[in-house]
Amino acid sequence: MKAAFVTWREGLGPEAKRYRLHGLRKLAIVPLAEAGCSDAEIQAVTCQSAEMLAYNRAKASRGALSRAAQNRRK
Repeated sequence: MKAAFVTWREGLGPEAKRYRLHGLRKLAIVPLAEAGCSDAEIQAVTCQSAEMLAYNRAKASRGALSRAAQNRRK
């Protein structure tokens, strides 16, 4: 995955600075966590450490709880 990302990023030229592999993994973790995937399933997709996965899973949980709270107000 990293090699493909690096190749893609190099083709962007000056625009490439804003794209990081870590950010793409985070974008994958949040919806997977909100869909109910286990840590092992998410780690199989993102290849992240348990610590980083826990950090991003907490963000997913906060997002889901926030949406649920806002939906109750309606």
